[in-house]
Formats: sequence, structure tokens, C-alpha cells
Amino acid sequence: MRVIVFERKAARALDDLAPEIRQQVERDIIALALDRDSVAAQIAPLQGFEASRLRSGDWRIIFTEGTISIRVLFIGHRRDVYRKGLP
Repeated sequence: MRVIVFERKAARALDDLAPEIRQQVERDIIALALDRDSVAAQIAPLQGFEASRLRSGDWRIIFTEGTISIRVLFIGHRRDVYRKGLP
């Protein structure tokens, strides 16, 4: 399992989610850390950024990954996540 590191903005967004949505997002992030292939269909690279996005229902998780860690940059609703300006 790779280490999961949350940027401050992503951690705050996760804390603000409703409990059932938070569990769903956490489950998908853990699945990514344990076995990327299990969520590969929900992952896509972001154009113009050195990051990828993971779909979790109506929520998007913006992240970068290395061999030993996953850095979660931003979590937001699909309607808003691309408008707010990515890091």
C-alpha cells in the first residue's frame, strides 16, 4: 500500500462532506492506494496538469502519484471541481 498524503485544501474538503459521501470518497482513495487496477476505469489524466482525477460518484479526487505515495490535491463535486482552478 502506498502512503496517502492530503493537501490542506483536500483534507478540509473531505471533512466538510456528508458522512456517507465521505466514506465513499475515502473507500475509493484507499482502493487507489492498495490496488490502482481496481479503480483504473475511474482514473483519467488531467490535460495541462501533472495530475489525474479519480471519479467517486458525483465527486472528483484530483491527485498525483509516485512509487511510494499518492498526494490528494483537491476533492470537489464534479460540477465545480474544474471551474475552481486546479493547483
